[in-house]
Amino acid sequence: MDPVIVHQLGNGHPLSIHLDDVLTDQKNGGASAHTVRAYRGDSSSSSLTRRRHREDQSQR
Repeated sequence: MDPVIVHQLGNGHPLSIHLDDVLTDQKNGGASAHTVRAYRGDSSSSSLTRRRHREDQSQR
């Protein structure tokens, strides 16, 4: 499992395996390191956005 996915979502998140599969497919398909890093960054950014949204909702 990609360490960024584990850090942001944890192993038990329902999408973590699918996100890891996408990154693995990108690596195995010959995608550049920049592309894989960008895909990885997208998953961690959206996780951060969701976390902030939950925090905002809990403060209301």
